Amino acid sequence: LDTLLDAARSREDMGIAGAVNFYYSNPDKAHMAGHRFLWFLGIQRGVLALDADVQELQSVSGCCMLIKKEVIQKIGLFDERFFIYYEDADYCLRAGKAGFKVYAVKRAKVWHKIGMVVKMKSPREYYIFSRNQPLFMLKHCPKIFLANYFIVYALKTSFRIAFFLAV
Repeated sequence: LDTLLDAARSREDMGIAGAVNFYYSNPDKAHMAGHRFLWFLGIQRGVLALDADVQELQSVSGCCMLIKKEVIQKIGLFDERFFIYYEDADYCLRAGKAGFKVYAVKRAKVWHKIGMVVKMKSPREYYIFSRNQPLFMLKHCPKIFLANYFIVYALKTSFRIAFFLAV
């Protein structure tokens, strides 16, 4: 927490500071530092390693983020429609649109209990993810890339449905 506070105090434009996430089950392996969005593909791309001690990104993980009071006063709270999946990315992009910067802080670390191997997720988890992703994209994706996103989304969703019907 002190590391995030120091970083936030050192940069006037910082609205959100995020820690680098490490796997709880493998403490030396980084999971991600934050995200960049590849709108033309309709995906968010995880950033694993930071080039600088404090690096600007489009979003950081909500599992450990320091949000300045001014951000909350200006943009409000998390969008409850998301519940889980994309709520943190939505909040970071909203902060960015309001003029605040989002930074990942290399020395700030958190160990998150995430699976090390892709495991079969429940249909409910896929449902929430599959519901939230298009909601997020409609809210933030530049309109020129939306058609491409929905083609990719339809293909991925079709494969997921086929997988669950086959199991």
